[in-house]
Amino acid sequence: MNQTRIRLASALVFAAFAACSDKDIEAPAAPFVDPVHSPTALPTQDITGSAEFGSTVTITGGLEAVTVTADPYTARFRGTVKLALDKTNTLTITAKDKAGNTSKATSVDIVQAPKQPSRLNVTLADSTVNADSGTLTVTVDAESGEPIDLSGFVLTLTVNGYPVTLTPLTATTDAGGHATFTVTGLTKTGTGTLTVTTAGSAVSSGAKSFSVIPGKPATLTFNFTPDAAASPSQATSGNNLVMTAGQSANYAYLLADKNGNQPLEAVQVIVDDPTAFTLWWQMAPTTRCASRCAKR
Repeated sequence: MNQTRIRLASALVFAAFAACSDKDIEAPAAPFVDPVHSPTALPTQDITGSAEFGSTVTITGGLEAVTVTADPYTARFRGTVKLALDKTNTLTITAKDKAGNTSKATSVDIVQAPKQPSRLNVTLADSTVNADSGTLTVTVDAESGEPIDLSGFVLTLTVNGYPVTLTPLTATTDAGGHATFTVTGLTKTGTGTLTVTTAGSAVSSGAKSFSVIPGKPATLTFNFTPDAAASPSQATSGNNLVMTAGQSANYAYLLADKNGNQPLEAVQVIVDDPTAFTLWWQMAPTTRCASRCAKR
């Protein structure tokens, strides 16, 4: 009887030792985490990746811990993390197997920041502005890689390099992320660039070039002087010159648009008077001899 009890006790001890020897004490591999979106304006983000099949995945570092289970067939996991606003969230992801072994941690940083568009697309109604109008319409389309509300962004348009200093303009995007600027005061010929930025210049459109060309000729100024070899009977009064047929005179002229810009194109001026003469000239002021140009 005593011998039987000793044998039974020995068997139980051996079974317990065998059970202890077979216990899983190896920790799972650290979880693999898919790339995250950072910075982000969203208050939450889905964290995805893979861990040991069927393991319990814990994500900490957000506003609250999140626990999910890795798929027992694909090993994939997904957890939605609430982010602390306007700061860097350092998330720690671990996996625990069924034996209670915990993996080393995988860490990722997600910067949560106030919403901003990722890009500003700027379109000019025309990159060439006529000085007579002096106006340029600029449209802006804000884009984002995230499903955020694109309304309410305050945009600033700045003109650089133009001969005249213009005051920066502001506009606010609508629900579709669109805004329109009307730039005025472009009445002097020259070139410049314009740039649109969000508040604090966090996002910039990059420079867009434009040019301003002269408007239609509006004023014509003459300055006549008699030819030194001409008859002394010539006389001048202001911009008027009295001369007889066959005589000559020198003159200088200035042609300009309503803003004082000299026109680009050649211009023909015909004076509708039977005793006047016809003059041809180019853009730049010049001096010519109007020989034999008086009507006979």
